[in-house]
Amino acid sequence: MLRITLIIGALFALVLAAWFGRNIACQEQLQLYGSLKSVSSIIFGVMGAWIAILYPKGLKSIFSLTSSLDENYARVRRLIFPTRCAASVIVVSLCFEFSLPAVRQIQALVKHTILLRAGSFCLVVSLLILLIIGLLRTFSNLEETNEQAKQQINEDEVKRRVRNQVKTAPPPK
Repeated sequence: MLRITLIIGALFALVLAAWFGRNIACQEQLQLYGSLKSVSSIIFGVMGAWIAILYPKGLKSIFSLTSSLDENYARVRRLIFPTRCAASVIVVSLCFEFSLPAVRQIQALVKHTILLRAGSFCLVVSLLILLIIGLLRTFSNLEETNEQAKQQINEDEVKRRVRNQVKTAPPPK
């Protein structure tokens, strides 16, 4: 149900982006692409460093064909999604920024400026939604990891108490 609501919300946002984006000048949209690229670069760098520091074995197992898949591998795979989202935003933003001067020279497209502005702004909103989804998935992964850590601590505490009771129990008669 939540997924359907998010999809409907994203589609609604894209319709609004197309409607309002047709009046947003190309230079203003270029600034938005630049901002998205900057934010994505930060996310990409932070997530990459975070994965490398917290899960070096899991990161190594991704690139090793002979390595066994362990719990760290699964965690790293989940954390790589926002990194992929950020990298995708960077690539699309760069392609847009570098192709824009060439597109402006095509006379057949100049006639459809309003339509191109609307489409471009839809792309900006789509990239923003992609970044938000990547970050939300990161937070949900953190909550899941936090719950797993709490469960492991509780299990370790129970094992410790059992060991202490076994050590202090009087010998059987």
